[in-house]
Amino acid sequence: IKGNILNGASVRADRGFFRSSDQTIIWSRENNAEFGSVAPGASATLPFSFSTIPLGQGSFRNPEISFSVDVKARRLTETSVPEIVRSTTKSIALVQSDVPLSAFITRSTTDQGPIPPLVNTATEYTVSWHANNSTNAIANTSVSATLPSYITWTGVASPGVTYNPVGGTVTWNAGDFSENQSKTATFQISFSPSISQRGTVPNLVLDQRLTAYDRFTRTTISGTAPTLNTASYKGGEGSGVVAE
Repeated sequence: IKGNILNGASVRADRGFFRSSDQTIIWSRENNAEFGSVAPGASATLPFSFSTIPLGQGSFRNPEISFSVDVKARRLTETSVPEIVRSTTKSIALVQSDVPLSAFITRSTTDQGPIPPLVNTATEYTVSWHANNSTNAIANTSVSATLPSYITWTGVASPGVTYNPVGGTVTWNAGDFSENQSKTATFQISFSPSISQRGTVPNLVLDQRLTAYDRFTRTTISGTAPTLNTASYKGGEGSGVVAE
């Protein structure tokens, strides 16, 4: 097993011996009695596990781990003459970038309305999205969410954030990220509770989702953030419960 992000201390091999000097796992008849003589058609599964070093240690730019497997044995021919047989294979695991999506409810200086929200009275909130890329350059990053029908889009938003009233979808075209880059976007919403929502904690933002294209692994990556409700704004005890 080779790779500058491999944590050698984490390697575990069932019935195998890990030789850390050259990062090699060995399975042999010394620790597997059935390897002393293998019948025709016989098979075996040899599991092993490992983890990477912690993110931030070593080089995590376009990380990969390679595997080289070598199988060697002596075969007895019909004339009982030993013959060495060998098979090899190689594989590479590419490590995909991780882009956590964080979402918060805040109150900017321009947000108006009572806290806790009151029945039939508009309260404005600011939604903040934060995307933090990790190891690889990514492209076509997009964050989307759905606003419930009782939420009003005010039009106050960061560049690149748009709203489609059909379906109530908010979209942030965040574009490209280099490794370890982060970006933040905000938008404002207004909530006027109905009397039927009195004493409840209504949802404000639903189905928050991020998608992007990992340029190194050439795969689509995704992430989500939890639903935001009136209690997501930490404005004091009971600040999320609709009052009359």
